[in-house]
Amino acid sequence: MFSRLTAKLFKFDYDDHYYEMYRHLLYKDLAFIPFFSKVREFIDLRDGAKILDVGCGLGYFLNWIAKDGVSGVGIDVDFVALKKARNLYPHLIFYNESAASLHFGDESFDCVILLNVIEHIELKMHNAVLKEIRRVLADDGVFIISTIDKNSLYKRLFINDPTHVKEYGYDEFLSFVQKFFVIASLSYTNNIGRFSHTINDFISKLLPCDIVLKCVKITNVD
Repeated sequence: MFSRLTAKLFKFDYDDHYYEMYRHLLYKDLAFIPFFSKVREFIDLRDGAKILDVGCGLGYFLNWIAKDGVSGVGIDVDFVALKKARNLYPHLIFYNESAASLHFGDESFDCVILLNVIEHIELKMHNAVLKEIRRVLADDGVFIISTIDKNSLYKRLFINDPTHVKEYGYDEFLSFVQKFFVIASLSYTNNIGRFSHTINDFISKLLPCDIVLKCVKITNVD
């Protein structure tokens, strides 16, 4: 998340300055952040499950979730992020590739996550990304996707991220996802994580901005 002041202070390409914004999450217990807690609740963490984190960034969420018999793979298009992720979490597997053209076989993963990434991808690629995710997701698997609601009060007050190329409103986002998946569960929360659990939770309830969807496959979509 980025404030208007922060946007003026840093050059926003995907460089060290960009990822510095997320450094606090490397040392936080993500269970105390409502957004991540809800995502974890949505994921089936049965033993042997395979998870793909699309747009994994620094890899902190994948590291948190891929434990106790759960294996994780992360992909990202950015070399800066992947270099940091590989140094931080050498026990995990990371690939440099586009979400619109995955090298994995059909039904390779029990869960695929795309957390606040779609807004960073050009609109013309959005359909291809969700089609690829549906292809690599097991028929009984789950897909977790989230994005920031561009019309939320929190977004309007505090977030001005120049790396966002296509933002969605609440209804628009649900309509887009439903072209490819059935929405099984929904949460409207906030990924604020710089404070205590109590304050994070309070802000999340007072100023929700992140739409989190748990989805299952539609098998008859072209």
